[in-house]
Amino acid sequence: GRRESRDLRDATVERLQERFSVDRSQAQRVAKIALQAHTLLAPGAAEEMTKRLAWAAALHEVGFAISHNDYHKHGAYLVEHGDLAGFSTQDQEHIAVLILGQRGNLRKLGSVLDDPARTAKVLALRLAVILCHARRDAQLPRLSLRASRSSIELDLSADWLARHPLTEFLLQEEAAQWEKVGVRFSVRPR
Repeated sequence: GRRESRDLRDATVERLQERFSVDRSQAQRVAKIALQAHTLLAPGAAEEMTKRLAWAAALHEVGFAISHNDYHKHGAYLVEHGDLAGFSTQDQEHIAVLILGQRGNLRKLGSVLDDPARTAKVLALRLAVILCHARRDAQLPRLSLRASRSSIELDLSADWLARHPLTEFLLQEEAAQWEKVGVRFSVRPR
């Protein structure tokens, strides 16, 4: 179905969103920020790899249909084990890992973090979920983001951070999660 004018996988994602009552506005907000962050981290990423991130963002809350607790785990299971038209088994596994990795302890991702391309997608989705936690359209500041195997630097407006103390707190918690896997994460107000 990939030779058609419309990718069957996009239609499959839309059907899943409908079936599991995904908040599409929130999914779009998260996808927009995740793709922006990913462009900063991996500007030359292949289109197919970027699509995986977009689909993961579109489905990141699909697990809410089962439980609000550990929704990321439920969502990852649904995507990995579902019969998703147009998706290869490998696509489903990669998207499921992104959904699983959107929050919580990074150690559960194991060797995924050894691959810089996959790490960039995990980081982009995690940051998007944090920056969109208020679940409403908001004017986000221009951000600067750099990452290597051992460090992540996120620069945000100091004024914006001061006006959004919960987001600043969530970013500090995020830094602690990356520290646990040996990556120094610094949020630098500018």
